[in-house]
Amino acid sequence: MSVKPVLLLLALPFLALVAACDKTPATTSPASAVAGALPQVSNARVLLPPPGAPMAAAYFDVLNAGSTAVELRAVSSPSFSSVEMHETREEDGMSRMRQIENVEIPAGGRTSFEPGGKHLMLMGAQLDAGNPVQEIPMSLEFVAADGSKRVVEARFAVQTATDGEAQSHH
Repeated sequence: MSVKPVLLLLALPFLALVAACDKTPATTSPASAVAGALPQVSNARVLLPPPGAPMAAAYFDVLNAGSTAVELRAVSSPSFSSVEMHETREEDGMSRMRQIENVEIPAGGRTSFEPGGKHLMLMGAQLDAGNPVQEIPMSLEFVAADGSKRVVEARFAVQTATDGEAQSHH
């Protein structure tokens, strides 16, 4: 017996098993599909300050199309050594910025990170000044009510700012 017929005989049980498998695609109920929906990031942009400035700011919108609330717990980027969530609030007639640990996005809700409100502070830029970038990758970690983590990868468009703009957008 030659090698080809032996290989064919060995492959027949495997081929029969594959042929017997159900080819119908797996389906999920609409409720479970919505419950496990990933939050959607849009309008994502980084406002880079003038050269020499120590920090940049980032803004975006997040939509939670799921049927349960999620919390944004962490943001990271290979382009910065540290990313923190901050919020600017008016207190006693003064605008004050403070770090926040998480942001809840309600079921079916939308939250905006925008100038004068919630925003990301980006520190320790790891960007090559001789090679300007158009987008910066970010990983946003969300935690669902059941404790499961969902990571959304997003690309933030790069915008540059003058000194005045960079200071006024936090």
